[in-house]
Amino acid sequence: MVVLVLMKGYLLMGEKKVPKRFKNITTGISLAATIFPLIEPTINLIHGQINKIAEEKRQLVDVPELYSKGFPLTVDQASKLLNELGFKYEIIQLPLIAANTKYRNCFDHQVVETHPKAKQKVKPGSNILIKYITQEVIDESKRMFESESQQKEEQKTKAKQTINGVIKATKNGVQKIPNIFIKKSKEDTDE
Repeated sequence: MVVLVLMKGYLLMGEKKVPKRFKNITTGISLAATIFPLIEPTINLIHGQINKIAEEKRQLVDVPELYSKGFPLTVDQASKLLNELGFKYEIIQLPLIAANTKYRNCFDHQVVETHPKAKQKVKPGSNILIKYITQEVIDESKRMFESESQQKEEQKTKAKQTINGVIKATKNGVQKIPNIFIKKSKEDTDE
């Protein structure tokens, strides 16, 4: 047992003098030694939970890429692949209102989206939602693209016409400047 005695700013610990500032450290160590047995079960529980989460993450697998531009799949190919990998799946047809210019180069029954997205980590056997496109949506997407392209072309044509009109008006204005000076100088000489 160590006896602590406080004398003139020093803490006496047995035979050695210890500065008073170390008193706080000693108190902290004593307090930690008292509290640790009380919180040790909680620390162990948290440690166990962290290990459990880490183990679950190690068991996760990637959602396969079913809709890449370089290697597009049909809905049949995608469902076969998911079956082989042990996933469950649901197939949903993209509605006509989902038409978008980005779908103009797709083919009928092409997979265009999954949920969860490709390369996300999921538990083995998870349910994957497969969205595919029909020819009707592709045709509408092409129509939208052509319409947008035509509108852009019309805007370019209008902009060119406006610029040409401004250039023409500027040239006409510049051409009139010498005529104004000539008229003024004739008026000045007439007087």
